[in-house]
Amino acid sequence: MENITQAIVLDNGTFEIKAGFEQEVKPKIFSSTIIGTLINPTQTTELKETEYIGNEAQKQRELLNLTYPIERGIIKDWGNIEKIWNDIFLNQLKIDPKDHSILITEPLMNPNASREKTAQIMFETFGFRSFHITNPGPLILISHGRDTKMIVDIGHGILSTHPFYQGFGIPQAIHQYNFSGTDITNYLINLLGEKGYSFKTSAEIEIAREIKEKFCYCSLNYQEEIKENNKSQLEKEFELKNGDIITFSDERIKCCEGLFDPRLMGLDFEGIHQLIYNSIMETPVDVRKDLAANIVLVGGTTFFPNFQQRLQKELDSLFSGKLRISVNASPNRKIFSWIGGSLFNSVFTSENLWISKDQYIEVGPSVVHKKK
Repeated sequence: MENITQAIVLDNGTFEIKAGFEQEVKPKIFSSTIIGTLINPTQTTELKETEYIGNEAQKQRELLNLTYPIERGIIKDWGNIEKIWNDIFLNQLKIDPKDHSILITEPLMNPNASREKTAQIMFETFGFRSFHITNPGPLILISHGRDTKMIVDIGHGILSTHPFYQGFGIPQAIHQYNFSGTDITNYLINLLGEKGYSFKTSAEIEIAREIKEKFCYCSLNYQEEIKENNKSQLEKEFELKNGDIITFSDERIKCCEGLFDPRLMGLDFEGIHQLIYNSIMETPVDVRKDLAANIVLVGGTTFFPNFQQRLQKELDSLFSGKLRISVNASPNRKIFSWIGGSLFNSVFTSENLWISKDQYIEVGPSVVHKKK
């Protein structure tokens, strides 16, 4: 085993888990948060196993039923998430957990029972020497120097707005919404369904997600572009492994419009620009200027082409020139949370932030609520 003195950093995402060692510049492991089992175990296939984990499940998805242990950031299937963690620790990172501490992320509104169960598995099943659990916001801030930032995190399962002023969160303006990339995928499925395409199995839903990520983009002026563009100019094709072709055109911009008008998707949320505006306006008056000038995008759903520019445009309109708006979109924004975790021990040197195995044994799983 290697890297015995280093803590493991585990960014536990709904769609993807990023894992690696502290003090390194990027994760070693990017693992899909899925488990796949053979659709028909009695049928002869080229597959040797009946169950596949993470990226291997993604590769063989046409032959598998896919299950997702995390829904909207919350762990729902503890048996399967434990299998994924075990694969990451033992087979991919190739560590003995007993030689390491672990820092793991959780969603903003993680139930207490979920926090306790996570600690229980990390100590009792894997045997880590110490444990820290935190939501991504503070870690993202660490990756930016613990300054004043308006963090906007749009992942696969959840969206959050998290303002920080001089390194401290502003609780009344921190929000989390069940509105994210998976909703855009579902909206695209509905739009393509109107053209006769069906996406019902878990593998087919993954195809729709792939189409979304490869071909969809944000319009800078949606109403005008819908009117002016001939559908043939937007037309693209996606070829399936069996040779079938999926053809689509203005669905490429319609699905992304759901981020700015969730009512199109049948969701009772305001657009992302309005949610950010609301969060900034819930902060003290004297910090709004700095927050508006330091909006940081995080998460895979912010990677749509033109998303940064469209968001900038919508926020400029909402603030009507009263505040200068700056929306920052770093190429590394998928891993900001992990980077912050990697730097955690350099920034916070106190051992009091960590739960030791002895403390866990003495107090039990409820010890996680004493060190937030």
